[in-house]
Amino acid sequence: LMVKQILLLAQNLSAITEAYTDCIISINSEGIVTHFNRNAEIVLGMKADSILNKNFEDKITCDSVTKTLETGVPLDSVHSIFKTINRKIPVILTIQPLKYNYITQGIVCFFQELNKTRKKFESFTLANTRYTFDYIKGGSSSIEKVKNLAKKIAPSDSTVLLLGESGTGK
Repeated sequence: LMVKQILLLAQNLSAITEAYTDCIISINSEGIVTHFNRNAEIVLGMKADSILNKNFEDKITCDSVTKTLETGVPLDSVHSIFKTINRKIPVILTIQPLKYNYITQGIVCFFQELNKTRKKFESFTLANTRYTFDYIKGGSSSIEKVKNLAKKIAPSDSTVLLLGESGTGK
């Protein structure tokens, strides 16, 4: 019964790591890769079979990973770089040491490609920004006419060309 429970727990853990949107790599205290999820395969451009049960630093180098394996000190959302044979990949990296009796037995690395993280953040912040015509300064009759015309055009997908002399605040 105990073996069955352990196998079920291992299957559950594997399902969670595969469904997680971050890349996940587990490395034991000897530097051997024990888990490499599908997102890690995609971002690092290598199949799990090519790195599982092999020394991490034979395939990938990352100063943050090496340091955490040596010191056992966790890292939270730090900028780092994974270097493979043919690429340098900037990432946002969190590393959690796995400890037993205060001794580091290995680490789990969670990371996202920096450029994709930046794009997600920018799309989220820009998508939630709302501008109104109240941000346009001025109360003259001319500026009110321009605001009213802009309000009519704003809901459409039309392209607008503004003409005028240089320095007039178009």
